[in-house]
Amino acid sequence: MPANHCMPHTAAAKAKMSVSHSGKPSPRQRIPKDIDGVPNYRCGRCGDFFPRESFHKSNRTSLGIKTDCKVCHSTVSIASRDPVVARENKQRSEAVRRARKAGSNGRVTAADWRIVISILGDRCLCCGSVAQPTQDHIIPLSKGGEHHPANLQPLCRRCNERKQARSIDYRTDAQRVAVESVWVIEFKRVAA
Repeated sequence: MPANHCMPHTAAAKAKMSVSHSGKPSPRQRIPKDIDGVPNYRCGRCGDFFPRESFHKSNRTSLGIKTDCKVCHSTVSIASRDPVVARENKQRSEAVRRARKAGSNGRVTAADWRIVISILGDRCLCCGSVAQPTQDHIIPLSKGGEHHPANLQPLCRRCNERKQARSIDYRTDAQRVAVESVWVIEFKRVAA
C-alpha cells in the first residue's frame, strides 16, 4: 500500500483532488487570467476579469474570495434590501407554500402576477381600494383550486380575508377572457 494512501485531507491534498485524472481543472475551479503579470479572476455575475482586491474575502472558497466582484455583490445586496422586492418575494413564497400544503398544482411567478395586475388593474376588484393588492385564489386552494395565474384576482387584504374560502369571481367577462387568452388552462380529467 502506498505511504500517502492514509494522508489527511490538507489544503494541498484538496487542491490535487480538484484536478481530474486527465490533468484538466474541474469545472468548479476558477482559472486566473494573467493581465500585465497580475492574476485576474472572472466575476460570476458580470463575467469581467478583476484583480484579487476587487473581490470580498471568503473562507468558504478554495481561492479565499467570493465569486462576485465587489460592485456586483453590493448591487445584489442593495436590491435584496428593497422593501418592495422583499414584500413580493415574501408573498410569492407564502403562496407557493400554501399551494404545496394544499396539494395544488401550478406555479405563479412574479412576472405572471405582474401580467395579471396589468390586465385586471392594480386596485382591489371588490372595493376598489388602491392598497397593495394581494393574490386571491378565485377557487380557493382548500376547495381544490389551482395555484395558476388564471385562478388569481387582486384583492386588498381586508376583502381577501372577508372572502375566506368562498368561490367568488369579481372579474368581468372581458377581464376573464383576457386572462384566459394569456394562459391556457389544462383541465384535469375526472374519473366517473
